[in-house]
Amino acid sequence: MRGFFIFVLWFSYVVNAFAGSSSNLLKTYKKDVFYTVKGLKANKNSLLTFGGLLGFSFFLDKGTRTYVLNHQNTTLKNTADFTNYFGSGYILFPAVTALGTWGFLNNNYKLLEASVTSFESGLTAGLLTIGIKIAVGRKRPYGTDNPFRFKPFKKDTLFHSFPSGHTVMAWSMITPYAVYYKQPLLYLIPLSVNFARVYKNKHWLSDTVMSSGIGLAVGYFFSKRHLNKKIVLLPSKNNLMVGVRF
Repeated sequence: MRGFFIFVLWFSYVVNAFAGSSSNLLKTYKKDVFYTVKGLKANKNSLLTFGGLLGFSFFLDKGTRTYVLNHQNTTLKNTADFTNYFGSGYILFPAVTALGTWGFLNNNYKLLEASVTSFESGLTAGLLTIGIKIAVGRKRPYGTDNPFRFKPFKKDTLFHSFPSGHTVMAWSMITPYAVYYKQPLLYLIPLSVNFARVYKNKHWLSDTVMSSGIGLAVGYFFSKRHLNKKIVLLPSKNNLMVGVRF
């Protein structure tokens, strides 16, 4: 999660750069959060289904870990090492920044909007994940063979297994691009991070299931609101401002 803090610092820089328009930006962000909460409440059946899937995954944790540890090989290890980068803040944050900048410089506002939404989604999901990690205090699989070891509010990252920060970042920041461009195949990227975190014995299966739900929900609802309201970053004379395109 260290890369996440680089993300936060960059966010602070952007907000300051907005000068007089920063209040509009923060107001828009607040509405995005409320829209997401409202959207989740309106999809109770989906939440119940996800809750059942998450609960079931807890009982698969130990067996999955044992199976993975007994089926290690060079090809899968190299694959996991590679796909693990797609959940790293050191990769995602600069990549999204570069894509957004490219979109702005080339008047590709669809790419700019998707990147801004990805940025905002990653910030929100990341902050939420940090809070849950600390509050839950689940021990990582490389430190125990018991998936039900919890020590809430421990500072030691050994007890920050639930949920997976890498997986949350991948889902929350890739989902906006999948929604904006209607490309479900992009979800293979965060799924590969799910695989990497379990294969590398950094997280239990249920950690990644929870992370997928958080990241997908935040990324999806933020994207839907921005697309419905056509919220964009508009260039002004001296800076940028949040606006609504008709």
